[in-house]
Order: sequence, then structure tokens, then C-alpha cells
Amino acid sequence: MPKAKREPVVLTDMKVRALRSDPGREYVQGDLVVPGFGVRVRPAGRPVYIITKRLPGDAKPTRVTIGRISDISLADAREKARTASAAVRLGVDVNAEKRREVAAQKVERDRVRRIEVETGYAPGTFGETAERYIRAECGALARGAEIEATIRRSLLPAWGARSLDELRRRDLTTVLDPVVAAKKVQAAHKLREIAIRLINWAVDRGDLEVNYLATSSRGRRRAGILRRTRRDRVLTDGEVKALWTACDGAGEPFAGLIRMLLLLGQRREDVAGMEWPELDLDRGLWVIRAARYKTRVEHAVPLPAPAVALLREMPRVCDRFVFSTKPGTHFSGFSKAKARIDNESGLRAWTIHDLRRTMRTGLAGLGVAPDIAERVVGHVIGGVRGVYDRHAYLDEKRAALERWATHLAGLVDPQPGRVVRIQRAQ
Repeated sequence: MPKAKREPVVLTDMKVRALRSDPGREYVQGDLVVPGFGVRVRPAGRPVYIITKRLPGDAKPTRVTIGRISDISLADAREKARTASAAVRLGVDVNAEKRREVAAQKVERDRVRRIEVETGYAPGTFGETAERYIRAECGALARGAEIEATIRRSLLPAWGARSLDELRRRDLTTVLDPVVAAKKVQAAHKLREIAIRLINWAVDRGDLEVNYLATSSRGRRRAGILRRTRRDRVLTDGEVKALWTACDGAGEPFAGLIRMLLLLGQRREDVAGMEWPELDLDRGLWVIRAARYKTRVEHAVPLPAPAVALLREMPRVCDRFVFSTKPGTHFSGFSKAKARIDNESGLRAWTIHDLRRTMRTGLAGLGVAPDIAERVVGHVIGGVRGVYDRHAYLDEKRAALERWATHLAGLVDPQPGRVVRIQRAQ
């Protein structure tokens, strides 16, 4: 295309706007203020600011497009032209740099779109991190489903679109306050722990440098209602009897579940999720699958005679779960059921976890060796013994649980030589 020659002038905004295309020809209106700078006007398309300079050693000048006259002011275009001119004099191929920048921007746009499709959230947001955490970690955690539900119910609605690195303790407080106000203190504790664990996971991955949700004052006792207090509640013999007796009017499966917790001292969720295929009632053995156990190791629990009797009398509502009110699910309505048993027994200020502590304390009182008692309740044995001693200790655990069951029978029905009869609640 033939190019018209025009003498350089001192460009002004008015002169730039007055430039008109010349049909069939392209021309450049040069500027006297910045050498090599001007406006390129083509027969079709919008005029653009350019700078023409020669790279060191090149015979042909390099033309760099600064931008459309409609998108950038003359003053800004001149400044950009000076910068580009200086770069060319130093041997920088400005056009190649621009092409690389455009390519990088495309790669970044594609990355953003991919992440948004994968997670439903923009990159760098809490939502993206939470979705990745759920996919990578929750499936391998014994309480993974519960953790995922908490994240989706309480954290994603509040923080999903927030930038991960802008979250602070005040944001966590804002999420926790309504839970505390509803008098769900334990739920607030769990929510805080899950939030901090998730952010720590991001820090470990290098997605974030610091977890600003965690307190920076290690060693200081937390103030307020969420301050952690060490629980040491152990039910008295009279309270154990009252609780056991109250189960008669509590209804199944909660009554059987409470009695099983007292008999075995296992974790609440493990007993609530007890499955028929895990049980061998003829051998008196319950083996909790590693996939659903807290330590991710298979845990064998010998069943004393009263526990076997209780299980044989349990109504079989579900082919999978022992403690169930409808097929396909295990019992989960602890709050309402516990309120009923509180009214029946007259007990106050106790938690279901206190049953586990009561049983473990009872084993110690019966002279069961601490090492065996810890294995009974499924605690991890630390140190060298925990690493090298792989013996199952089934006989020792069975003897401990039978001793506890006999003791429990004496509390519930203190007649010499009489074994407790575990009746199914009506």
C-alpha cells in the first residue's frame, strides 16, 4: 500500500482528532516533540500512536504501536513512546516483549477460566482453596463428610469470594458469633478448628505465607465463652445407674447406643456408625474399619457378654447400620434424644463424651494396666512401643472389658452374682 509523506508537526490533541484517513493510502503524521513518534492513519481502522526506532545493528527501523488515539491521551502516548524509544536503544525488542506479554495474559485468562470451572470460584479466593481442600483431604479423613458439610454450610457462604490472603481473625469472629449466640459452643469450637486447619493446609502448600486466623499469642489463655476448658467430668456410680435406668424410657436406637457407649468406652461417632458387617457376635468381636476410624488403623473391640446380648436384641432397621431409624443412615439426633434422657434421669451438665471418660477412669479403678486401658479405648500408643509393638492384645482387652461390664452390672443391679440384663427400651 503506497504511503504518503507528511511533514512532522507539533501534535496537539486537536490536531490528532482532526486527522482523517486517505482512501487507498496509509500515512504517518510525525511529531516534532518526540523524534520518531507520530500517528499512523490507515484507510480503514482507527488511527494509532506509534514510535519508530532502529534496534542497534538493524538496517530496518522497528515500529512499535503505542495504542489507539481513542484509548490513550497524547501526553500519555508521548511518555510511553519515550520509554519504548529508550528500550529500543538498549537493544530490547519491544514488539517481541509485547507479544510475550499478550501470550502470558492469554495463559493467565485460560488458567482463571479453568480454575473457575473446576472449583466454581476465582483463583486465590477462599472458595478455591476450600474446594481443593475438600477434594484432596476430606475423603481421607474419618470425619471428612462432617468437615465438608461444615465448610459448605458455614464458611463458603461467608468467605467463598473473599481473597484468601485478606482473611483475618475478625472475619472468623464474625462467623463464630451467631453460632455462639445460638448457645452452640461446641459447634463453634469445631467450626474454628476446621477454619484454621483449612488455612494451615494452604500455608503448607505455599498458597499463603501466614495463617492470620490463628492467634499470635501462644500461651495466653483465650478470653470469653470460647475459652477451652479441660473437661474432667466422670459420672458417679449413682449417676451411671440413673442414666442406665433412664434408657428404658429413652427409646431405640438411642437407648442401646448410650448403653453401648458405657459398656465399650468407644468414641461417639464410631458407636453411632457401627455396622452389622463389622460385628461377629458369635466370637464377641467388633472390628472398626480403618477407613472410618480416627487413627486410620483397624481397631478391634472385644464385646463383653452384655454388649453381645444388647446387639442381639437391637431391632434391625437397616442392613448396614446397627443404630438406625431409617434404612441407609445411622443415628445422628443426639441433642433431642439426650434432652429426653436428661429429663428421665435427672442428670445435668454432662456430655456424651463423659461416658468415654467415665469408662476409662473405671478401668483404672479396677486395676487394669494403663497400657491395656489405652488400647481398649483406641488411643494411640506413643513412643517406641507404639512403633514396634504390633500385638493386638485382644485377650487382655477382652478381660478388661468383661471386668468393666461386671462392675457396671453391679452398679445397675447390685445383687451378688447377678449379671445385668440389658432390656430393649420400648
